[in-house]
Amino acid sequence: MAKKILITGASRGFGRLAVQQLITRGHEVAAALRGGEKRGRDLFGAELLATGRLHFVDLHVDRAESLAAACDWVERTWGGHLDVLVNNAGYGLMGPLEGQTDAQVRRQMEVNFFGPLNLTRACLPFLRQAR
Repeated sequence: MAKKILITGASRGFGRLAVQQLITRGHEVAAALRGGEKRGRDLFGAELLATGRLHFVDLHVDRAESLAAACDWVERTWGGHLDVLVNNAGYGLMGPLEGQTDAQVRRQMEVNFFGPLNLTRACLPFLRQAR
């Protein structure tokens, strides 16, 4: 049975691979990435786009208004139906701790922890409905 799946951090790495694999397996996927549809069309091939099961959501996980817009997209496009949320967006802050500023560490926590936490909270009503 095809699922409706939202994947953050879909522009590269595991997120991009997951989008490709899930579309190939017949699922409908919202690839959430900074830059949305314009950037997504440049990243994914015509074969995946031609399936009609690949959608793009412009998402910055560290911005509350962007999280709200992603939830609005799920409501508008999929009628609030969401089977799976993959919180994949994030980045590594490399180097010794003493060389990192408070601002750098706080930004990383926003992107890697609070963003996924807040998106999960916002998507819970959709995910509960899909049970």
